[in-house]
Amino acid sequence: MNPLVSLARLPKHPDMKFAPALVALGVCLSTLQAGLPEQVEEARAASDTHAEIELLRRWLDANPDDQGALQRLTSLWLTASDFDMAEKTVGVVTDPGFGARTRAEILLRRDDNLKDALAVLRERSNAAPKDRDSRILLADYLRRGSLFTEQIVVLDSLLAGEPDANLLLDRAGAKLVAGQPEKALADFRRAASIAPEDERLARERAGYERVERALNEISDGSESAASPALFRAYWFLYAGLPSAAVEESRAGREAWPDSALGKILEARALASIGKIDATKARDEFRVELSTGLESPGAFSDLLAIEANLESNRADATARSARAGWLIKERQYLLASGDVEELLQASPKSASSLQLAVSLNRRLGNLSSAMAFANLLEKSKASQSTRSGALREVAELALEQSNVPLAMELATRSLNAQPSRAGWTLKAACHERLGQQAEAAEAKSKAEKEKR
Repeated sequence: MNPLVSLARLPKHPDMKFAPALVALGVCLSTLQAGLPEQVEEARAASDTHAEIELLRRWLDANPDDQGALQRLTSLWLTASDFDMAEKTVGVVTDPGFGARTRAEILLRRDDNLKDALAVLRERSNAAPKDRDSRILLADYLRRGSLFTEQIVVLDSLLAGEPDANLLLDRAGAKLVAGQPEKALADFRRAASIAPEDERLARERAGYERVERALNEISDGSESAASPALFRAYWFLYAGLPSAAVEESRAGREAWPDSALGKILEARALASIGKIDATKARDEFRVELSTGLESPGAFSDLLAIEANLESNRADATARSARAGWLIKERQYLLASGDVEELLQASPKSASSLQLAVSLNRRLGNLSSAMAFANLLEKSKASQSTRSGALREVAELALEQSNVPLAMELATRSLNAQPSRAGWTLKAACHERLGQQAEAAEAKSKAEKEKR
């Protein structure tokens, strides 16, 4: 309400000596009202949302039909997450596009109702195809709802006229998720040509460089790969295209049902799109999501190993190679299947027993690791193989604070073949037992051994 009007409505006081003071107060308030626009601008410049809200409310008391102020106040209520006040204020805004956008935002943010928010924006878009702001918001809400095909249609219409780097990046992202990486890359390149210094473009550049590399790798090498589908799955996953990776990994597994690589790729791709978690990956795929394929050459190595195994399922050398790869990459559940099959086929095989020792050592199974090391010690394995296996179990025993057993195994390892690592381990056992002189002697012997 205008301050002067409110003063005029004051009841007349019988003692008119107050009249000059009231007139002076009215003039003062009128002056403050006249300075409100400047104060509003100052509050806006200072990003003082609450101060700007109060100043705008005072302004609107005197200027209730100021549509610009009403829209600004509505936006501030949304910024402050006071959705009820935003809903009340937008009720007197006459711009139907602004009203539709505000109602959609309230539905989404206050009511968590994306479906009705989309309905409001679709209705506005159909009624006013030239309302660019509402159509841009519609495209964003379609993205939130994973309705990428419809989002692309809306963005196509927005980009039919003047090109816009930000909208091109929006469409590129939608096309990536929709499985159109080549078209997405084309949109990114066009955006880069329009606004090469754009901050968002700089943030997203690395991702599109990965897409470009993946497409080049697939173009150059997929058809000659041992498994074209698994080759494509790997590079799609590298490029951040998990849906395409899921499809290709499943195709690869149809051809190679026993493929550990296929299981790893499919599990990782499904996890990337939220279809499974770490527990489900272990239960359904026997895959550990946190590791595998990160080491240089790991993917190509496993692909080559599995190509040999698929050509001859009874190839113990290929299966041993895969088990070793899986142990190295900490995919222990998958490795256990290969190790069990190898031991069933040849229980006394030195290479199979060595893999069993390594697997159980990493799983922390001391008794099982010890049992396999004992068998290996009696086998015809080389001295270095027997010594290494005993040392692995000794390390596990020391980690589990079974120092006497660790000392015994370290000694047996050294008896099989002296080594720097064996003497260092024995020194650690002596130190844990408080035997400093013996520890010093073992360290001295370690120094004399070749690495």
